[in-house]
Amino acid sequence: MLIRLKLCVMLWASLLLAVPALAQEGPQDGPVGRSGKIVSSGTADIGGAFELTDQNGERVNQEDLKGKPHIIYFGFGYCPDVCPFDLQRLGAALAKADPDGKTFRPVFITVDPQRDTAAQLKQYVNSNGFPKGLMGLTGTPGEIDQAKAAYKVYAQKMPDPENTAGYTFNHSNLIYLMDKDGQFVEFFSDQQSVGFIANRLSSYAGKSGRLKKYLLVATLIFLSLVFVLLGRMGRNALKTGDDSPPQG
Repeated sequence: MLIRLKLCVMLWASLLLAVPALAQEGPQDGPVGRSGKIVSSGTADIGGAFELTDQNGERVNQEDLKGKPHIIYFGFGYCPDVCPFDLQRLGAALAKADPDGKTFRPVFITVDPQRDTAAQLKQYVNSNGFPKGLMGLTGTPGEIDQAKAAYKVYAQKMPDPENTAGYTFNHSNLIYLMDKDGQFVEFFSDQQSVGFIANRLSSYAGKSGRLKKYLLVATLIFLSLVFVLLGRMGRNALKTGDDSPPQG
């Protein structure tokens, strides 16, 4: 009977090993080479520890974002065109891929903490066309620098006589997709269309859903086999007791 139980454990392990391959089934939406998905071996060194303040004044770190895939974008609230354009594109893509806002957690991190206070971000993240449930994060210059370093973000303060504050920012404007554990998945640039980003996000969400389904099925199969074996062991024990010669 112990041999059968070991066989069940081996079967369950085999099912779990097959899960990643099964989760990759299905059509790929768009050419992988045009997106920022990592196709070589190894893991991109993007993402890491940070501690910032959200638009409600609450402290947030990288652990608080875990639990579901999150989408990170760095910019600043006084950006005249690039940032609002990118956030509206992301909002349109998420409206297609995640209309209920339950699958992905969109996050905006400012590179201009001097002007982008929590109160300022609270208004900014609710701008028309921005992603539903967008979280805005700010902090001290040192905290922002740490977050920028974690995500390999370029942001340089530049003089701007036409701006009332006298400065603006040149910065990278990539959109990072991170998984539910905070690991980098891929990035999107301003060269990808709303439809392309929506398809990639939908594809990723579908794979995550299939992974959960296969894990559940594998676990249920394993538990069913264990219960069957335990039942047989119990019946055999009772039968052995009935067959034993009476004592005395």
